[in-house]
Parts: sequence; C-alpha cells; structure tokens
Amino acid sequence: MSAKVHHVVATYEIIIGLVAFVAAAVSLADLGWPQITIALVGGAVSIVAGVLLWQGRSFSRGLSLFVQALQVPRISIGGVVLYGVHLGAAITPDAGFPPPPFQQAVYSYLRFGSQASGLYVGVNVLALAALILVAKRNGRARPIRVGL
Repeated sequence: MSAKVHHVVATYEIIIGLVAFVAAAVSLADLGWPQITIALVGGAVSIVAGVLLWQGRSFSRGLSLFVQALQVPRISIGGVVLYGVHLGAAITPDAGFPPPPFQQAVYSYLRFGSQASGLYVGVNVLALAALILVAKRNGRARPIRVGL
C-alpha cells in the first residue's frame, strides 16, 4: 500500500473515532449504556489504530483490520441473530425486509433468538474499502515527510 493510501485509511480511522465520540456525547440521552460504551471504546480503538497506522507501527495492521471488520456486516435473521456496529461513517447498500432499527449515528447491536426479527443484510462499503486497503498492505509503510 502506498504511503498516501496508508495515510488516507489512517485519517479515516481517526475521523470515525472522533465522530463516535461526538455522536455519543450528542446522543447521550437517546442511547443506552451499551451503545455509549461501544461508541467510546470503538472510537478510542479506531483513533489508536489510525494513529498507529499513520506511524507505520507493526501491529497497526491487525488492529485496523479488526476495527474495520467489525463495521462491515449488518445482518438480521429473524429468530436467530441481529448484528451491526457503526462508528459514525458508512455507505451501506442493503437488502431485506423489514430493515432493522439502524438509525443512530453510532450503534451496536448483537441480539440472539426472538429479539431478532426480519431478514436483512447490509454491507458498510467505506469500512469494506478500508479493510481491503489495509489487508493488501505489504510491508511497513513509511510516514510521509514534508519538507520546506
């Protein structure tokens, strides 16, 4: 992965982490403690992954893959499972009926059994693109040096 693409993904991770913090603060009254916890922990992990990826640290790739992989799928299978994690930035084409309640700027859902309804599948294209770019990365990226 080129240094520029490397830094674009790192910037994306830092921004979605900050968006998760802001969304949690703004939606404090509307979200339950599980969503607030996911927003704060997910936001912090995303920021750390972005900063480490920017710096080209060796373990940043695995952390970035983890952060993005959590956000890619959204799925609901009635009577079986409802899953989705969103930290604030997504383009999510989807199919199904009825769509599950994924409206907030930051959310996390993991429910099993009768709590899940409908049939729904969605993919966060932004997270998938970041996941692919990080997964394709070969070798350690070097920071961009700006000189005057």
